[in-house]
Amino acid sequence: MACSNLTITTGFSDPRRPQKKDCAVPRFFFHIRSSAVEIPDEDGREFGCASDAHDHAQQIIRHSLIYLNPEDRKERWNIRICNEEDDRELVVLFPVRSAFQEWICPE
Repeated sequence: MACSNLTITTGFSDPRRPQKKDCAVPRFFFHIRSSAVEIPDEDGREFGCASDAHDHAQQIIRHSLIYLNPEDRKERWNIRICNEEDDRELVVLFPVRSAFQEWICPE
C-alpha cells in the first residue's frame, strides 16, 4: 500500500494565511516485543508515512517468523512502531500460532 508524501502544515488553518510546510521525512522505530523479550530498534528508518512504516513492520514479521522456535511462538509478539519522540504510532501484531505456516507460505 503506497501513500502520498506527508506534508505537515503549521500555524492556523486560515486560508488567507500562507502555510509553512515541513519537508522532513519522519523516522520510525520498530521495537519487537513479547511478554518476555524486548528488542529495541535504536536506528530507525525514514518513511514518508505511517502506512509505509506498517508495510515495513509486516516485512520484519515475515522474515522473523522462520527464526522463532515452537516455544517462542507461544508468546504474543508485536512490533511497536514509534516516532522520534518515542511516542507509539502503531502496534502490529504477529499472526497467531496456527496461522504462521499459511502466512509465510500461502498456497
